[in-house]
Amino acid sequence: MPDLLRRLRSLAPPPPGVSLVLSLVLVLPACGFHLRGTGGAETSLSAVHIDAPAGALTQALTSTLVQLGVDVNGSQDNAPTLALSRERNARRVGSTGGRGTVAEYELSMEVDLWMTTPAGEVLIPRATIAVERVYRFDQTSALGSSEEEALLLEEMRRSLSDRIVQRVTLSAQHASKSATAGTQ
Repeated sequence: MPDLLRRLRSLAPPPPGVSLVLSLVLVLPACGFHLRGTGGAETSLSAVHIDAPAGALTQALTSTLVQLGVDVNGSQDNAPTLALSRERNARRVGSTGGRGTVAEYELSMEVDLWMTTPAGEVLIPRATIAVERVYRFDQTSALGSSEEEALLLEEMRRSLSDRIVQRVTLSAQHASKSATAGTQ
């Protein structure tokens, strides 16, 4: 035992930044922090029917739910229905430059949603979920700016999809807690 203590005492302390980085790596996930797109989402929902017009947002939402293991538009007759309508996209001038030219654009995307049981009971009342982004517009690089806008719109769809999944997950958790409390 004394040999082990002597060896441990002879070890050099780690460089100053290593302790800080190691503690952040251990503490941040414990508080719920995670990098965007690295997970952190779970759902207790096993199946759902999506009633929405075909489009990029519906595809993003379906993909997210399938990745979480949810049976989307499958054969389960007792699955709730998630309805989406009135998807709206807007682009407006955020700021102008010295000569009155556009310097920034604000993009917004929103959709109305609600969720019901097969019996028609409302699980999520009609609500609007929205996301917004701002990007700089460069007159000299209009092609690059339009590509940036397309990338931002795709990111906004993913963000909107994630927010919808969060809302559905919270509703499913609330419904399961209510059902559990009602049987006790």
